Amino acid sequence: KININTESDDKIKNAILKNFQDEYNYDYLDSISDKILDWKDKDDYVRLHGAEKEDYKDKGYAPKNGNLESIFELLYVKDMKNKLFFNYDDKKKLYSGLLTLFTIYNEDVYRLYIRKDNKIYIVFFKIGNKKVDILEWRLIKS
Repeated sequence: KININTESDDKIKNAILKNFQDEYNYDYLDSISDKILDWKDKDDYVRLHGAEKEDYKDKGYAPKNGNLESIFELLYVKDMKNKLFFNYDDKKKLYSGLLTLFTIYNEDVYRLYIRKDNKIYIVFFKIGNKKVDILEWRLIKS
């Protein structure tokens, strides 16, 4: 997984363009990657296809302008499509989306997908000394 908080802007943008080029057109991927980078960078400079404070006025919130505390913050990025963030293909039994590509955690944090009653949950956890610490969990498909 690519740590979206620590990896270079180029690597993040290229990963989005490369991994989703078969499902989305280039213009959308270029735009959403600029908006993600604007969301997490510390300045108010708007990238060519990005979005900063002015672009979120109607939403009632502003870009993070710092490290993400939850990967689910990506859902707040302007023009983010739920299917791009997370998708499960029942026929192929395959998970895809930004949620499967990026992380905010170090390498010692694991993720587990749990399917129950046609719902899918994700759990982020760390294995410590004789214990498991759950850092975050969420229903991602109902």
